[in-house]
Amino acid sequence: MIGVADGTFTTTRVTGSGHNSVVESQGIFTLRLTGGQLTIQFVQLRDDEQVLPVVVTGGSGVFRGAGGDGTITKGNNSGVIRLHLEFT
Repeated sequence: MIGVADGTFTTTRVTGSGHNSVVESQGIFTLRLTGGQLTIQFVQLRDDEQVLPVVVTGGSGVFRGAGGDGTITKGNNSGVIRLHLEFT
């Protein structure tokens, strides 16, 4: 493990009902890493999505000026975050 993520995952829209319902959610997370922090955001359009695209919205410390994108691969109450970072 190289860091810890804390954040919120908020349901933004529910369409349909029962087995036909579709739940959309938004995630905003802060990754605490050695040397600083990164913030990421993402939208999940379906409950069963296993790979979610994310955007890096900022950073602090050695990650100051960070931006870019990546993916989160969902798992059993844990996820693997793979990010492509750009520093300006």
